Amino acid sequence: MKYELKDNQPVASNIASKGLIKEISDQNLAALTNQGVLSFPAALKSSPDLSASDSYLITHYKGQLWTTNIVGFLSIRTSQLEIGLRVDSSQNQFFLRYMIYRALHLNLSSELGLNIGKMTGTKILAMFIPALLNKAMQAGIYKEYENKQFNDYQLHGAIDVKRQLKVNVPFVGKFATNGHQFTRDTELLELIRHALEAIKADVNLRNLLNRDQTIRKNVALIVANTPNYQLKNRQKVIAQSKKIQLRNNYFLNYLPLIRICRAFLEGTELQQGSKSILNGILIDAAWLFEEYIGAVIEENFVHSHNKIGQDKQYLFKDRVDKGLIYPDYLKKGEIQVPVDAKYKFPEGIASHDRLQMMAYMLRFQSNRGVLIHLSGTDVAVSDTVQIEGQYVDDESRPQVTEYGIGVSQAGQWEQFLMDMHKQEKQLCQFLSGFTTY
Repeated sequence: MKYELKDNQPVASNIASKGLIKEISDQNLAALTNQGVLSFPAALKSSPDLSASDSYLITHYKGQLWTTNIVGFLSIRTSQLEIGLRVDSSQNQFFLRYMIYRALHLNLSSELGLNIGKMTGTKILAMFIPALLNKAMQAGIYKEYENKQFNDYQLHGAIDVKRQLKVNVPFVGKFATNGHQFTRDTELLELIRHALEAIKADVNLRNLLNRDQTIRKNVALIVANTPNYQLKNRQKVIAQSKKIQLRNNYFLNYLPLIRICRAFLEGTELQQGSKSILNGILIDAAWLFEEYIGAVIEENFVHSHNKIGQDKQYLFKDRVDKGLIYPDYLKKGEIQVPVDAKYKFPEGIASHDRLQMMAYMLRFQSNRGVLIHLSGTDVAVSDTVQIEGQYVDDESRPQVTEYGIGVSQAGQWEQFLMDMHKQEKQLCQFLSGFTTY
């Protein structure tokens, strides 16, 4: 049985009573992760904005069951649940896939030959592999000890008496020993290599591995350290990968990569292991939207990346509690106009969102601030909220502009891509006119 829902929507009573929905209701992401679910951005980086203990996939609110900002898919036994973006039309989920690629890769263009509109099933998992590989490789190439037999002029470990008598009599100076040595060509790296080769072989995916210098370098390192790779061994490597255990916590960032690579190669649902109850991928749509907007406007704005504590700012001077703040984006240069992304429709922008922006404007001495949200249609909308009070003129009066980006409802990927490029160009042109007074 498959259930299809949208984010931030009430769950119909006839669905809320079903087994799968009842089992995951009011379970936080920490609990779901322990049962085998992979969540983003947690798999990429720590995320104070998405607390695993405080975030829920489906929860009760005012006596009714609701979905939240978390989207994705998961399964349990024979039941499957898919939660899509409420802004996406029908079943195509173009905007979800598009934001994933922009958030993880930042350089989608029609010239890349990467048609993510045609990606279905586990091919979507391939989109995560470059980012997870880069994250894992921050710890360096994975290596482990392997048992090995030696027969040379050095003592590498304990002498194998039986083998010594068999191969080194009469004695010519060689020793038959059993020892341990580090190796990089492990089952783990072989699994990653096979996933990378499978991506290279797919005309719709191969450009995932060419997007920047970092991923190209890491792919080259994996290739260089897996000299025993053979395509004919793929099924054997996949089977052996299910027994992989990381005994060194230093390499824990390889775990999400292993799971994604295995699921991609198998072409099945994401699984953690034979004891898993749940499996799947969940994505914080609010995080995804923020990263997407950051990719669109990165040329002229600095993205603070609050989820990793980068570019943090403070409100107060000479205080123990300095009032830590993270405006999503600040305009580059001396004129620092704060911009925030809100995964909301116009009617969802609340007073606290505007008050937060006012604090940013005060901190950066700007009379202008921008909230970027979803328009709720395929057409962009904008509205300006002026601040009450006595000012010299309207130009000096602080104001918060709320800009809703449109999302194409096209049924064909090529048209959707053209529409979104127009929307993004329109947004960048709109922001380019902002200055502070």
